[in-house]
Amino acid sequence: MAPSENKKGITPSGAKEDAGKEKPPETPPTEESLGLSPYEHFKTLGRKIGVNDQLVEVITDHISNGGNYKDIKWVYRGLSEMAIRDDIGSRWGAVWGRYLQKSLPLEKSVQRKSRWVKDRRS
Repeated sequence: MAPSENKKGITPSGAKEDAGKEKPPETPPTEESLGLSPYEHFKTLGRKIGVNDQLVEVITDHISNGGNYKDIKWVYRGLSEMAIRDDIGSRWGAVWGRYLQKSLPLEKSVQRKSRWVKDRRS
């Protein structure tokens, strides 16, 4: 024990001995840590993409009630049934697939790749 510390680890100035140690930075809470359901998460993703609140509600209800929201093929089909623009539907489906840790359906992957190639030729 250092001469300036007592048995409790407090220096004469009153500071604790670990006061010089840096605390690890606090991580911001995630949606999962806050307890958001997949339903709420899907809605949040739609809002972040830029879909208006009323449309997000209707689309989320359609995806949730019309099929299995964990089936990425159904999600893409449901977005298509709700007449979501291709660019927004692809983006929403892709981020939802990442959340579910599922890959993009092959036909969507091929469609996106061919569109990119076509756009690059122009």
